[in-house]
Amino acid sequence: MKKKINKKFVIFGQSRSGSTLLLELINAHPDINCEGELFNKIYRYVNPKWFLLMLRRFPVLYINHRLKKSDSPVYGFKLFFFQVNDPEKLLKQLNRRGWKFIWIRREDILAQSLSNILALETNHWHRRKNENARQQTLTIPPERLLKVLKNRTRWKIKEQKMIENYDHLPVVYERDLKNKEKWQETLDKVFRYIGVEPVSVKTNLEKTDVRPYSERIENYDELIETMKNSQFAHLLENTDL
Repeated sequence: MKKKINKKFVIFGQSRSGSTLLLELINAHPDINCEGELFNKIYRYVNPKWFLLMLRRFPVLYINHRLKKSDSPVYGFKLFFFQVNDPEKLLKQLNRRGWKFIWIRREDILAQSLSNILALETNHWHRRKNENARQQTLTIPPERLLKVLKNRTRWKIKEQKMIENYDHLPVVYERDLKNKEKWQETLDKVFRYIGVEPVSVKTNLEKTDVRPYSERIENYDELIETMKNSQFAHLLENTDL
């Protein structure tokens, strides 16, 4: 018999923010089914691609469909604001329907931007414990990094303006997820916010590459010099590369 869903939540944020790690830790709970990016064509929740593009215009209908398919009493999914046509409207609609919001963010925009560029270039987004790390090195054009930083800065401001209108639980990667020793404490807060009893959590996700960026990026010194002479120089003071 299908269980009645009585609790709903959204992981709201950006890529390379720790959202997949958070999702997997949340899914350690036996009463929770948290899906990934419903509106990302890569994950093929919907085929063909044109149908997904249409659903981005009518996201609530699609979300309700996924909700009804779930067999767990608690359902969640992951959402990046740029994946739907009108994210402000969607958040408002979900809030009215009793959805809770978990805002995952990464404060180190520079590390987040570099991580995203490397993942795009290598097509290597995640790694499991039994998988070997790929020892690739890449050259990143300085102008590309600056462009990504501009976008990430703009997205962060827009994202914050959208989510601050609603009650939400903030999860900061550096504070709450970067250190494995903080996982249980963080997830205890998440589970209580969602409205379920905390359970022990674990995952076999590992960092895609444990090497520092200075070893992964061939022109690392050039990028740092470019940063020093740009509007993003202040980011070098608050990074752990």
